Amino acid sequence: KEFFRNLSLDIILDKMTEIIPFAIACDRLTISLKSEDSDNATVLRAWGTNADAFRNRQFSLKGKNLAALAYAKNLSLSRNFSKEHQEIKYFEDEPGEEDLNSFLAVPVGVDECKGLILVESAKRDAFADSCKELLSRIATSAGLAIEKILIFEKARELATHDGLTGLYNHRQFQQILKDEITRSIRYNDPLTLVICDIDYFKKVNDTWGHQFGDTVLKGVASHLNDSIRQNVDTASRYGGEEFALVLVKTDENGATETAERIREQIHQIPFKAPTGEDVRISMSFGIAVYRQHARQIDELIKKADKALYRAKENGRNRVEVF
Repeated sequence: KEFFRNLSLDIILDKMTEIIPFAIACDRLTISLKSEDSDNATVLRAWGTNADAFRNRQFSLKGKNLAALAYAKNLSLSRNFSKEHQEIKYFEDEPGEEDLNSFLAVPVGVDECKGLILVESAKRDAFADSCKELLSRIATSAGLAIEKILIFEKARELATHDGLTGLYNHRQFQQILKDEITRSIRYNDPLTLVICDIDYFKKVNDTWGHQFGDTVLKGVASHLNDSIRQNVDTASRYGGEEFALVLVKTDENGATETAERIREQIHQIPFKAPTGEDVRISMSFGIAVYRQHARQIDELIKKADKALYRAKENGRNRVEVF
């Protein structure tokens, strides 16, 4: 019941970290969750002996470690550690502890192993069947709550992010721009909108196919996102091969410098075509500054779009300010 009262992954993990050492005598507890790519997992909570050496560490699910074995089998494992050699629980450089002698690993998840609870003890044969049953019940309850949260978070991401590029979608872009305009008014800070698109993108699709076109879109999106200030500016997929950058506390000069830098870098990126050749693309950019060029959201978008159109008319692969 404690788990289902909270639809927050952090709160559930904290509650597990609080409950498990109280319910089951152990010297260390670690809780990990599988990453979306399923080839890695991360220890998100650690308690007890050398906990800091494990907390927030990522490990491979394809490696030769105890956790990877437990994830692969999706079954509870319990035994004493080998006396003959040091067994790796998660990663090669973890502390070598001779004073921990037994473990109990229980998967977290309903149909597949989404996470793992690992408890360790200095005692040999420390975990009786009653411990396994109790930890399995905790893991089942937590697993149901965690899967519910992951489904909710995935649905929320699909509602706000573009499925192909992972950038914010058009709907979320509109909300972000609206919020940033409100903030700009409140603090009297500059705000700039950049709308850009890939030059001759139809030719890219027609020549090398839509799958390669998707590769280009994803590559451009990734570079745009990496080229702006994280957690300050935002990159969105505006539609088709068009993208939008909302540059906070940025005036015309700053936005022009940013756009020129991105334009030059994009033009240097080689995309490997299905034929094996390197394909380079270019982009055009249109800039409009809030207050300076427009005072309404629709007008700001329209003027950035007009600046982009002018960049296209003037030869493409260039930056234009309204």
